[in-house]
Amino acid sequence: MLIPKSDIVTKQRIDTAIEATIESGLAKWNGIKPAKLTMPLADGDGLRSNGEPFGSEAAGCYVLTASSTEQVEVVDIALQPIINAKEIYRGAIIYASITFFSYSKGRKGIGCGLNAVLKYKDGESLGGGRITAAKAFAPLIRQLAAHDIDAPPFNTGYDTAATA
Repeated sequence: MLIPKSDIVTKQRIDTAIEATIESGLAKWNGIKPAKLTMPLADGDGLRSNGEPFGSEAAGCYVLTASSTEQVEVVDIALQPIINAKEIYRGAIIYASITFFSYSKGRKGIGCGLNAVLKYKDGESLGGGRITAAKAFAPLIRQLAAHDIDAPPFNTGYDTAATA
């Protein structure tokens, strides 16, 4: 999620929630705040955790990474469920219900759980997103046909169709 740097109130609320989560996480970290915590909030004008820059859409914003292990309820302004996945896209203006939590599996850090999403209104599309299966697999189908290779009957998780 992109949060404009001009939205000082939201940034302060996030900082306060993260600090409270760090304090409650001390029990998981043997009472000591780790020197380096993985955080869900980043400066969109800076670098990602992998060292690469954020896209131009993140300029002037904070980037908040939130996720859920379960399907999240997404509703419109009238609190009606949004069933068409195309209604939610990169650039849509949303409100999100989130929960911060501490963790210590592998790395230590603060995570952000996504509880629910309310689409407030349409915004300018930031591009990206998913592509169609036809576009994704057309080159593979052409390659399989050109080399007369049988594709595996199901996805095994491995590339079993070696090309010549």
